[in-house]
Amino acid sequence: MRAFYFSETHRRWFFGVFVAFIVMGQIGSQTTRGLSEGFGINEQEILLNGVSVMFIGTLILTDR
Repeated sequence: MRAFYFSETHRRWFFGVFVAFIVMGQIGSQTTRGLSEGFGINEQEILLNGVSVMFIGTLILTDR
């Protein structure tokens, strides 16, 4: 069981899907905001999600 959950393939799949959900949420949020309020970009939201993606991306590469 440990070999499966800590395998490189499982890590890439699990955290890759997590990163994809964050990116899709960011795109949807910015699109919705752009259509309702004009085409302003929320830099704080992009920064927070970018940092989250960066940290989760490192989990793909590490084995712990």
